[in-house]
Amino acid sequence: MSVLVELRGDDVRLGACAAASALMRIDLRIYSGERIALVGSNGSGKSTLLRVLKGLQTVSAGGVQRHVDIRTAMLCQRPFLLRCNVLNNVALGLWLQGVRWGMARQQTLLAL
Repeated sequence: MSVLVELRGDDVRLGACAAASALMRIDLRIYSGERIALVGSNGSGKSTLLRVLKGLQTVSAGGVQRHVDIRTAMLCQRPFLLRCNVLNNVALGLWLQGVRWGMARQQTLLAL
């Protein structure tokens, strides 16, 4: 099995002057085909870890390696939709991937 993501001694510090530690010395390997679960109380760093794995949060120390072919998605606890109709919210994902807006809307209509 190949390693998809590896964290080596990662720290994440947040706040003014990086005053608060959100993650400290995290070592983690996620292999192809592996399923993992994050369990912990509020404020324990689960969301921060997910943001690091997705590449949305930079680390203060340590290193992150991602397999070149990795494709990930992240679904937030609180749904985030733009203030527009369902058709445009769904088509937006295709448009962000480079599909022309008219074609994105047509494909979305077929899918919905």
